Amino acid sequence: MIANKTNESAPETQRNSVFALLSKNIVPLLTLAIVAGACFAVVQYYKKPGQMSVMESQAMDMSAMVPPKGSMPVAIARVSRENIDGSVTYTGTALAYEDEDIFPRIEARIVQMPVYPGQKVSKGQLLVQLDAPQNSEYLARMDEAQFEAQASEHDAGIAKEEFKKNEYQLKAAEAAESGAQSAVAEAQASVDYWQPELRREAELLKKQVISQQEYDNEDSQLKGAQAKLALAKSQLTEAGSRKMAAQADVEMTMHHVAHRYAMSKQANAKAQSAQIIESYRQIVASSEGVITKRLVSPGVVVSPGMLIMKLAHIRKIRLQAELANSDIDKIQVGAPVYYQSSKSSEVREAKVTSIFPAADPSTRTFIVEAMITNLQPQQTLAKPGVLSNLDHYQFLPGQYVIMRIVTGSANGLVIPNKAIVWKEGGAKVWKAVGGQNDKGAASKYTCLMHPEIHEDKPGKCPKCGMELVAQEKSGPLSAELVDVKLGLSNAEKTQVLSGLNENDQVIYEGQEDLQPGMPVVATDWGKSAPEKLPDAADLNSNRLAAGNSFSSTQTVADLVLQLKMTPTPLKADNNELQISVEQNGKAFSGINISGTSSMPDMMAMAGPALQAREIAPGQYVIKCNFSSGLWKADLHLTQSGPEEQHLAVEIEVP
Repeated sequence: MIANKTNESAPETQRNSVFALLSKNIVPLLTLAIVAGACFAVVQYYKKPGQMSVMESQAMDMSAMVPPKGSMPVAIARVSRENIDGSVTYTGTALAYEDEDIFPRIEARIVQMPVYPGQKVSKGQLLVQLDAPQNSEYLARMDEAQFEAQASEHDAGIAKEEFKKNEYQLKAAEAAESGAQSAVAEAQASVDYWQPELRREAELLKKQVISQQEYDNEDSQLKGAQAKLALAKSQLTEAGSRKMAAQADVEMTMHHVAHRYAMSKQANAKAQSAQIIESYRQIVASSEGVITKRLVSPGVVVSPGMLIMKLAHIRKIRLQAELANSDIDKIQVGAPVYYQSSKSSEVREAKVTSIFPAADPSTRTFIVEAMITNLQPQQTLAKPGVLSNLDHYQFLPGQYVIMRIVTGSANGLVIPNKAIVWKEGGAKVWKAVGGQNDKGAASKYTCLMHPEIHEDKPGKCPKCGMELVAQEKSGPLSAELVDVKLGLSNAEKTQVLSGLNENDQVIYEGQEDLQPGMPVVATDWGKSAPEKLPDAADLNSNRLAAGNSFSSTQTVADLVLQLKMTPTPLKADNNELQISVEQNGKAFSGINISGTSSMPDMMAMAGPALQAREIAPGQYVIKCNFSSGLWKADLHLTQSGPEEQHLAVEIEVP
């Protein structure tokens, strides 16, 4: 009995010990429970939508993160009005400004060729040396010709001195003749005096006024004068003969001098010719260039007209492209040309300098040429101011070049080239037009992070707290294929002449599998695919959230509204809604914007009344001061007339 009593009292003893332990530690246990509950409450309160624990994140299926079925992610651009330079792009070739063929001008042996293909040469640099520098046949000929020229110049000098001597003799003969003429004149005057005097004396003698002796004296005077006259005339004749002889000598020596000088000039010309021919033994570069080919080697005997080397002058260079017949009429001399070499990705500008007037008969293409200065800009050189190697040139002959030639300029509506689709022989564009937004019916709602969740109505994900999205849902935009007429085009954009309006949205990526009316959603596009798939904020086009930088564009009637919550990043209890209103691309003023606010997640609990104030033409601000959570703003837009427009937006405040 005692044993049984002992066994019965054991459980009671254990219970008493447990109660004693609990009563002893009740305060620490209660404290631990309170702290754990508080931590759980704080974590749940501050947990962001989509925020998960480590275990949840490891179990998440990232491949299931896709937009709702039926929404095609695409890249969208707005049709804008801007200046556009139309252009055509062709591959071309760089050609030397001049290709110089090097020929010898004399027959000789090549003894030196100090240059090789690919080497840059300067003006005056030696290219080819013909014959040995000493004991050259052409050098001997030049020396002989120079000696002959010197001898001829000496003979011409002697002839010139003889001519001067004869000139002096001619002057002496002329002076003697002049003296003889004076003597004749004097004797003639004496004769002229005595002849009438003697006749007078004869009359006096007849009358016996004078004696015979007096008459004979007068007669003797006349005869003496006549003798002097005859002598003077004889001397004059002799002086004239000497003068004519001297004059003949002068003329003869004059011709002799001319002949000697002609021979001297001939000898000098021969010497100069020999010197020129001797200079042909050295072939030098006429200007800066590059050796492109060497056809013979030292030791070969060459003759005039034999091609031995090719030299390209590339300080200037010609860029040529062959244009199709359909493009040549669009190009004019002076049109801008943007070219790019294989050495550098830098695009540089030039001008069309020539359009060849005839087409190639085989290809029916026309050559368009742009001439450029081929030197690299000084700032790109390793050693500015030093031109020592081929790196200092933009192009070498024969190199590949991309040439974009401007065909005209205009101001108009432009779209990306990628937006153009060619179908049925014409140009078309997929345009993104307004869809059903969030009014489309949906049978099931799911979570993007947990696709296994399926609910019949909107709400939050029971696992992560994110907003549920419709499984079958129309996107905010839908695709529409329109015909367009195109104008000027370049490598990036094309002018649209008809078919689109300014601010229309066109799809330029992701349109390969589109069908008319298919819902689309805009997303950032990478090289070949979307950079990321759109999230719920992208699909809910009327929601301002972190996914769209708390901004959105809405169209109400003919008004375009740009909505944005500030500040950035958005803060709770201190924020405002900024609204920019435009009509036909211009700021729209004088509109009254007011409304109400509510919190959809809090049983549509009413929030503060909303009233906008206009701070600038077309710029409105609503002071919201929304707290953290999802807010809905029902806005009313009224103008001067009675018609009122409505706009509802959702705002996620972190």
